[in-house]
Amino acid sequence: MKILVFLGFAGFLGALAAGPPLPPAAVDRLGLGVPTDLVLSPTGSFLALATSIGVEIRDPKTLELWAFLAPHQAWIQALALSPDGEKLAAAFHDGTVRLWRVADWTKLETFFFPEPVGDVAWSPGGEVLYAAAGDRVYGVDLSSGHEEKLAELPGRPIKGLSISSAGKLAVLTENEAWLFDAHTRVVLWRRAFSAIPCRRAVFLPTGELVLSGSYVRALDPHTGWDLWQRPGWVAQALAVQEGFLAGASGPSLALLDLAQGTEAWVHLAHARDVVGLAAFAETLYTVGLEGALKAWDLRTKTLLRALEAVRGPVYALSLARSGSLLAVGSVGAVYLWDLRTKEARVWDERSGSLVAVLGVGEKHVLVGSGGFLRTLDLASGETRASVGGVPTGLPWPLGFSILATTGDGALVAYSCGDLPRSGTLPTCRICIRNGKDLQLLKTLDAVGCLGMPRSLTLSADGALLAVGSEKRVDVWAWESDLCRLSLSSEGCDPVLLALSPHGRFLAVALGLAMEGEGCGEVQIWNVALGSRLASLGVDEDVTALAFAPDEERLVLGTSSGKVLLVDVNKPELPKKSFAGHTGAVFALVFTADGTVLYSGALDGTILVWATK
Repeated sequence: MKILVFLGFAGFLGALAAGPPLPPAAVDRLGLGVPTDLVLSPTGSFLALATSIGVEIRDPKTLELWAFLAPHQAWIQALALSPDGEKLAAAFHDGTVRLWRVADWTKLETFFFPEPVGDVAWSPGGEVLYAAAGDRVYGVDLSSGHEEKLAELPGRPIKGLSISSAGKLAVLTENEAWLFDAHTRVVLWRRAFSAIPCRRAVFLPTGELVLSGSYVRALDPHTGWDLWQRPGWVAQALAVQEGFLAGASGPSLALLDLAQGTEAWVHLAHARDVVGLAAFAETLYTVGLEGALKAWDLRTKTLLRALEAVRGPVYALSLARSGSLLAVGSVGAVYLWDLRTKEARVWDERSGSLVAVLGVGEKHVLVGSGGFLRTLDLASGETRASVGGVPTGLPWPLGFSILATTGDGALVAYSCGDLPRSGTLPTCRICIRNGKDLQLLKTLDAVGCLGMPRSLTLSADGALLAVGSEKRVDVWAWESDLCRLSLSSEGCDPVLLALSPHGRFLAVALGLAMEGEGCGEVQIWNVALGSRLASLGVDEDVTALAFAPDEERLVLGTSSGKVLLVDVNKPELPKKSFAGHTGAVFALVFTADGTVLYSGALDGTILVWATK
């Protein structure tokens, strides 16, 4: 792991004075949201960048922000500009499509569909807008507002749309490409591809349909048969301009000379996967998951300008005791935010592994990522110690992260038992290490633990360790091998655990709400008395848990992006709700005095809330 770059928050957000508005009750936001799509006006006059929190309108020459469109709390899946460049359409995960007038960015119509909208496309004349929702394609007549189902492909979720100047509509499913006559709705042809996922499609000026999947191929628009293939390309984004086909494969950018049929350029353009391409005249624009927006000269194959930004999804948070440094775990990167200057250092792992756990001490940072634990020097980012074979896993609900640390990075615990072999059961063994040098302090054989651990947590003072296994939770005073509390999770796996800072209380999130009666709730237990204080019903999946330093409040993060605050002493009172994220909340941390809460989410932002 090494330090890549310093990013000034004020620098790249300086133009956002009229930018992303803060949600009610939030006092600040860190991060600009995960990029999802990029389009350029037909005249090259502006760029529109879709993110998980809104649409950024930027100057193509300087990349400066001109406007920010933040309609509501929903993830944007795709953008499309009308052929005349006068309207912008955005497809949202909540099943809506919204339009803006480009002249003044006034919001126009909103159209509602029964399932999340994955892509949108305009008819050649701009009079009809097509939307892919679930396994259906709808056409919206903009003069009347009438919505009509154009096609239905049962059981085949639609991944993308593209339309030719002749009105031929390409519809992509996971392993198929369909071509419709948009006027008559007649299916012109269908191609099935064995185990080759279809991702993007674009029509060339000569009419051929270029399809990207496990490799890029051009199809005859009349028959659907292959005209040519590029097996070396695995493109998740495509753009056509000035005789070139630009394709993005992971973080790399490749240009194919359409006249010669040869690769003109292959370049590692971004630190993470490229998610959007747009071109005008001799300039190509790209945006990567790491947050960088770049402009490239197609003639010289050189970088013209770049705008760096912090945009990665947030999976872990840790706040230094001083309250001035916030560590953020993302995909293949750790961001260290100086909360006084609003600047961030980026420690980058080119492996792209998800950073599942963090702890910040006075002089070190503890990082769990890619099957390794690393202790890094806080000043230099250099590795002090490293241990492999660690199940860093994924955060709930993507998987089980059987790894825990104290917030100050002084201790780390993880499952280190033997995997089951034929005729044997897995060993429920927990390794506890010193977070500063990763020296092994103890190996705890958790007697009574059923199978492999599903979840772990340490109290902030490091005295107690809670182990969740199949239908069971045990709380250990690990230094003395004393089991302080053992309880049944009543038929539901304990997928998340949280101990209050001094170990007085334990919170247990039980399974998914869909799994049956009792599952999906959060229980609060008094550890010393072994008594249940409350069972909190939550109408969605809980993805994060944390206690306040005063041990009197419990905060829950949910799959929809809500943050819920519960009074531990009066759990029957209505939960206080903070709404503002557009993705699941995976990380929660309080300041030392408990007055401020940081929530980190899949949408690539950290929201700051005043809780007292």
